[in-house]
Amino acid sequence: MGGTEWIRKDNWLLLNDQSEEWQGITTKEGNVLILELSQNNLCGRLDDPVLVQAFTKLGPTLEQLWMSENAGLTGNLPSIFADESIFPNLTILDVGSNNLKGSLHPSFSAKRKTPFSWFDTSGNQLTSYFRYSSDNDKHEINVDDEVGSINTPLDLWT
Repeated sequence: MGGTEWIRKDNWLLLNDQSEEWQGITTKEGNVLILELSQNNLCGRLDDPVLVQAFTKLGPTLEQLWMSENAGLTGNLPSIFADESIFPNLTILDVGSNNLKGSLHPSFSAKRKTPFSWFDTSGNQLTSYFRYSSDNDKHEINVDDEVGSINTPLDLWT
């Protein structure tokens, strides 16, 4: 993701496994809870299979993922971030103001046991079409241009 060009990269390029000392990482008992890499000159495809696999390894403990305002961050937003079996504790997902493109996967509209308290995809070129039905309530959202920010839990579709 262009680590040598990052703005904040303290301890990232060291040959050790002390992730609790890496800039933008918050850990507890060796588990990554928060990854804060916003405005850090990240580059690469967010949906690159190698990167998706790396995020999957963080999934069980990750609570917050902040990656906004990185113009070099491209690709689509991987649907794994909506998957509670992979990210059971993820409540904040901020990928706003990058260069993400494509359709936002319908799994982002599903009701989560642990709802997002912050979900921001604004400032990208993401499009989406959601349909969710719960009991007799039906909600449809058709977004042709851009999916905006939602700063309340995603109960909009429930």
